[in-house]
Amino acid sequence: MFESTKPEFSVVQFFTDGTRQYLRRSVMALEAVLALSSVCNGPTASLGLVVRVIVTDGTDHCVFEWTHPDGVVWPTEFKGSWKPTPMGGTVDRPN
Repeated sequence: MFESTKPEFSVVQFFTDGTRQYLRRSVMALEAVLALSSVCNGPTASLGLVVRVIVTDGTDHCVFEWTHPDGVVWPTEFKGSWKPTPMGGTVDRPN
C-alpha cells in the first residue's frame, strides 16, 4: 500500500458461509494494516472461519488480499520474484 494523507481504506473479512463483515471503513493505511494483521493472525483465521481478508482503497480497488490457507495473494507477475526483507533492510522490487 502507499502512504495516503486521507482516510480512504476499508478492511473486509469473509467467512466460510459466504457472509462478509467490514472491520474498518474509511480509515488511514496504518489502521487498516493493523486491523487486517489482527484478523490474519487471530484465532478465527487459524481455525479457518475467516477465509479471506481484503483492503480496498478510496476508489474501491483491492490493494491487499489474504486467503486461508494460502496467505497473502500476490499478482501473478510478482509470484516468486519478490521477497520481503528484515526491518531496516532494502527491498529489491520487481521491474
